[in-house]
Amino acid sequence: MLIANVAAWFKKEEQARAVSAFYAQNGVSTIVGGALAYGLNTYTGTVDKWRLVSHLAGLTRPPSPRRTSSRALLVFARPPARIPVD
Repeated sequence: MLIANVAAWFKKEEQARAVSAFYAQNGVSTIVGGALAYGLNTYTGTVDKWRLVSHLAGLTRPPSPRRTSSRALLVFARPPARIPVD
């Protein structure tokens, strides 16, 4: 699935860099996610832990379609057109 999306969105020369960036982000997200899980597990404040998890999830979600114009949704719904360079 990753390779199909990369092939649709990137030129052949850019595909290796895109795939390597994806795999690098996978490692970074594992480290950050582990640190967040540890921090939430050891939290002893007055706010409930489930509320903190909900707030963190709300910060990382994509924008709502109601707050985004339909033009922007169309731009992200399909791959960009290839422009031939002479």
